[in-house]
Amino acid sequence: MISSRSVPLRAVAGVAVAALALTGCSNRPSDGVRAGESVVSMKTIDQITKDCAKYVQNPSMPANQVVATALAQGAVADEVLRRTNRSVSHDELTKIGEMNRMDVLIKDSKCRVLSDSVSKLVYIATNDGQDKTLKEIHDVDVNLNPRLGQWDPQNVVAGGVSSLSEPWSGSHQ
Repeated sequence: MISSRSVPLRAVAGVAVAALALTGCSNRPSDGVRAGESVVSMKTIDQITKDCAKYVQNPSMPANQVVATALAQGAVADEVLRRTNRSVSHDELTKIGEMNRMDVLIKDSKCRVLSDSVSKLVYIATNDGQDKTLKEIHDVDVNLNPRLGQWDPQNVVAGGVSSLSEPWSGSHQ
């Protein structure tokens, strides 16, 4: 199960905290998450939220922000892997997901992308070590659609108010 806490990312929590730079709003309204050249559409986020809400319930975060968090982590990881000319196999993602107790997501074909997204970031941290991973992640510009709140680089989550009319009170560092 994915939650707003760093449970699925506990293996990389020390690596990823404060590593991502907030760069403002999404370039296009149809973009949900943009991390470098990696883009996840709002349509995709909305569909995955609909399909997977039963797995991502959290009392302190709406399901769409939980989904956006996982997909943003995956988009950042995709960008790092692209820039470093690497890939991670389906089997490796499965193993990492299972080690991080995301079996229920792995078994649901519509929701597996959430486990895979988080697992890619874990893969990078495991293989590159803390210092290198921090630099790689920090070099990726992250833009989040305002409907999803703001990207909180301190906690590596999408958070805050999901509204353009209310300012967000979270960290912007």
